[in-house]
Amino acid sequence: MNTGKLNKRITIQAFTATQDEYGGQVQTWTDVCGKWARVEPLNGREYFASQLLVNKIDTRFTIRYREGLKTNMRVVYNSEDYNIQSIINMEEKNREMQLMCMRITT
Repeated sequence: MNTGKLNKRITIQAFTATQDEYGGQVQTWTDVCGKWARVEPLNGREYFASQLLVNKIDTRFTIRYREGLKTNMRVVYNSEDYNIQSIINMEEKNREMQLMCMRITT
């Protein structure tokens, strides 16, 4: 792994439920960790869905290995949210991970 290419700062967040002062459940995104990453936009495409123009961008984030990441988490990069689609432990060596993510905007 060329650590010099890990030059973008990302935040990984998990969806959590907490209780408000009235006993109701509030669901929010909570920061899990900040990581240095290599960011590679893979492709993008536009399509119409329910009369809205939808833009879908696939992006690969390469980071150092971190245990406990799951596909129900998200990556925040440049104030934009990316849903994690899959997590790849490169060569199963626990040194490098690729987070395959998707960002959808309307």
